[in-house]
Amino acid sequence: LPVTACGGIELTIRLSCSASFVDIRRQSLSLEDHHSIEDRNGRQQQSPTFANGSSPDQDQCSASSLRQRFNQLVQSVVVQPEKKMIGTAKILSGVEIAKEIRDKLRKEVSDIRNMIPTLVPGLAIVQVGGREDSNVYIRMKVKAAEEIGIYAEHVQLPRSTTQDELLATITRLNEDPNFHGIIVQMPLESDNPIDSHLITDAVSPDKDVDGLNTMNEGRVAVGDLSGFLPCTPNGCMELIRRTGIPIAGSNAVIIGRSKIVGTPMAELLKWADATVTVCHSKTKNLNMMIKKADILVVAVGKPEMVRGAWVKPSAVVIDCGINSIPDPTKKSGQRLVGDVKYDEALVVASHVTPVPGGVGPMTVAMLMQNTVQSAQRVARRMIDMEFRWPIKTLPLKPLEQVPSDIEIARSQTPKDISLLASEIGLVRSEVSLYGDKKAKISLKVLERLRNEVDGKYVVVAGITPTPLG
Repeated sequence: LPVTACGGIELTIRLSCSASFVDIRRQSLSLEDHHSIEDRNGRQQQSPTFANGSSPDQDQCSASSLRQRFNQLVQSVVVQPEKKMIGTAKILSGVEIAKEIRDKLRKEVSDIRNMIPTLVPGLAIVQVGGREDSNVYIRMKVKAAEEIGIYAEHVQLPRSTTQDELLATITRLNEDPNFHGIIVQMPLESDNPIDSHLITDAVSPDKDVDGLNTMNEGRVAVGDLSGFLPCTPNGCMELIRRTGIPIAGSNAVIIGRSKIVGTPMAELLKWADATVTVCHSKTKNLNMMIKKADILVVAVGKPEMVRGAWVKPSAVVIDCGINSIPDPTKKSGQRLVGDVKYDEALVVASHVTPVPGGVGPMTVAMLMQNTVQSAQRVARRMIDMEFRWPIKTLPLKPLEQVPSDIEIARSQTPKDISLLASEIGLVRSEVSLYGDKKAKISLKVLERLRNEVDGKYVVVAGITPTPLG
């Protein structure tokens, strides 16, 4: 801070300040009186009278007195208490938090195996084509699954796969009791037209660990969070919770409205009682909208679009973007960046996710969590069925005058055989239907249940005319 005195003395205060926002209290140090003092070269100079009207005596106008006055100016540089310091934004490491989640899931898988030794959580990853970026993501998922104790199978289909062939593969996996979670790796690299929305809806809601089935999306929309939550938004919510800031009552701004991130992210924050604003390509004055955000989630796929000057001081910034930009200093000639200008946000926000190493690892961790939860639900059903099948019986009307067989048969509306098969724990691939009321059971069921405790084998051969029908 250069300070020039009327008497010819020019002093400079050099501040090394780590505050991003400071309040400098202006204090005039103009020298107007004509008393004699020594400058640092020993020459006689005019003694100052400060512009506030005070008239210092000879002692007060010494060089040491001036230094003391300038020290007071330095001390008047006050960091605003509600502002964050430069470089003090906490980096939200998705790598560290994801590891904690995997450690917890490993124990939960062990608990499942202790209860039901034959039950191994299974995840099927369906891929069409062979995009290298998709291969990288799949390897990450398989590695995480193996670390936890989940059996993961990569079902890779050729580029020539048709929509019907892909649907048939998903149907087979839906019916396979060894898989508790199914995901379809996007994008689909097929030489044939495939409706991705139709494909994600074909995955059974009970195995939709990506949370992209319309039924699971609808549950989230109405506040029912008991189903599978979309992995990336759920991972973002966990990151936000780890900051310790109250979500309820906060202003949350979501940049992007995609089915996978933006839209479900807004729903999750809304049901956590945040006040949510969703911005998109048609939003006007985007920087002003961002400036209001206590919680900012960006998912647009545009490299470093959000600048630090747009970010509200002390905001939590969650960057879901992952983009490659040219960088001649890198061996590959490219480096990964997010949708937020990271180094600029770091000096303003209270918490920031890095790219890479922020949201990405959390997405994989939430996928593993959903898969384990699916296996836990199956385990609970299996334990319940050891004692009682969840069969809904048909009402019977006992008659004293026993009617004829044909009258008894006509008085009942038989249950749909596919419903009965589901109630006793058979899967679709084990049942061959013959109309609505008859079916054959495949002997494959014996292989699946070979390690189970023997139960009772009941054959219903016909209707016996008794008072009970």
